[in-house]
Amino acid sequence: MALKARNLPVLGPLGFVDLAYWEWDGPPGATTIVCVHGLTRNARDFDVLAETLSPFFRVVCPDMPGRGRSEWLADASHYTFPFYLSAIAALIARLDVTTVAWLGTSMGGLLGMLLASLPKSPVQRLVLNDVGPLVAKEGLERIGRYAGLDPGFGNRQELEDYLRDRLAGLGRLTDAQWRHLVAHAGRTREDGRLGLAYDPKIAAPFHTGSPLQDVDFWPFYDRITCPTLVLRGAESDLLRAPDAVAMTGRGPRAELVEIPDVGHAPALMADDQIAIVRDFLLGENKPVRPRPWTFHRQNNFRFLVVENFLTPHHIQGQVSGSSHDPGRRVFGDSKKGPGLQRTRQSFLNDIFGEGKMLESKNPGQSSHHLRRFMAKQVLQDVRDID
Repeated sequence: MALKARNLPVLGPLGFVDLAYWEWDGPPGATTIVCVHGLTRNARDFDVLAETLSPFFRVVCPDMPGRGRSEWLADASHYTFPFYLSAIAALIARLDVTTVAWLGTSMGGLLGMLLASLPKSPVQRLVLNDVGPLVAKEGLERIGRYAGLDPGFGNRQELEDYLRDRLAGLGRLTDAQWRHLVAHAGRTREDGRLGLAYDPKIAAPFHTGSPLQDVDFWPFYDRITCPTLVLRGAESDLLRAPDAVAMTGRGPRAELVEIPDVGHAPALMADDQIAIVRDFLLGENKPVRPRPWTFHRQNNFRFLVVENFLTPHHIQGQVSGSSHDPGRRVFGDSKKGPGLQRTRQSFLNDIFGEGKMLESKNPGQSSHHLRRFMAKQVLQDVRDID
């Protein structure tokens, strides 16, 4: 499907602001997917993803105000989430749809989370790319060190070298993929040099003089009811592993997929990453229902979390290695051989249909898999899953 550049005047605090967006039409009647970028990025980050999805979906990618081809704001204090959300609401109205799927990277994911938490939200499926309801201060501090800078570059190679350094968290991109990002990452400054394609004032919230802290969006996340997918870069400093796993047990009980050898954030340019997103978006819109177990993948380690685990005493002893005690259990890939575990395996297969030999670890029990587990809230405090 052909890429089309479009423009929409949206009402800002001081008048109308031009919002640029990019659209792949998709087949007639296709679901509309809105893809929103991170703090200092722009809509063209999604070109590869959007082109791949366009045979199935209508894909719309806005440049948020102050980025890409969208207009800069006169007052830095107006670069706020409420204004961004109002701009998105105007965009959805322009698209003439009542429902959308949402894919957001970093800041774009937070906007999607806020939008999905609202009553009568248009968001029917949500993909959060390396961001969650607890934004880690370590990641914010790193972003704050470069966001808002306005370096000048003598040529495109200097710009590429800068981006490869600053965006190393994207992972192992090909030279062609880096060239694509560079092609849409620059602007011509007043002095004639190349600059970054954003208004340096967008980073004003990072430079208030107050120490940065974790930012808590849990109350919003807990109100989300639509099917949700969380992608996490295995080396991310913005979405901690325990927080990502906790998202599978709260609110929409998200699916979680970790992308190896990536930090903040997966670029969604590789075929395997795009396939994860495509398969989720093509899934049925099933209502979110409470369930007694959740399944997780962390690198090569797979595990199940079971809440209110009740079994006869003799099975409980074999499965968990403890006396009968209602609560949560974590089942992980076993390092042990067969034998007495056959009874345990049969029991788990009956419940979960899992074909692998499994072993259980009680909440709070140390092991090579889970070093810390707090039973009061499912997996909210898992540390260092190997």
